[in-house]
Amino acid sequence: MEPAVHLRAHSYEGAIDTLPTVDLAASATFYARAFGMTVDAARSSQSRMVLVRDQIAMGLETNGRDPEQNGAAIEVDDVERARAERIEGRDAGTALDIGEIAPGEHGGRALRAVFDRAPDGLCFSFHTDA
Repeated sequence: MEPAVHLRAHSYEGAIDTLPTVDLAASATFYARAFGMTVDAARSSQSRMVLVRDQIAMGLETNGRDPEQNGAAIEVDDVERARAERIEGRDAGTALDIGEIAPGEHGGRALRAVFDRAPDGLCFSFHTDA
């Protein structure tokens, strides 16, 4: 199966380049395996990691904020493929809460979205126009 293309992303609260996490190394491992992202070493540091995939970049920081109070909305070209990737990215040691694809709306746009909670507590929606 061809992977979904990640087109745009924005944070639920604050900037997409300052999403909070507690453990950068564990988060990097998870997002590489489950989201197919890679670390942009040139833009990363000891307390901040920039992850990239397709047309998006997402920054994780150990900044003291609560990851369970934030997350990101990621627009993809195919929400069914994005959900299948999330399911394939799971393993016995990673508990993900992947929902079903559901209709939604944001800013007057009809969407189809699936929600996923990462082990670090961040919540993600993957969506496409309905």
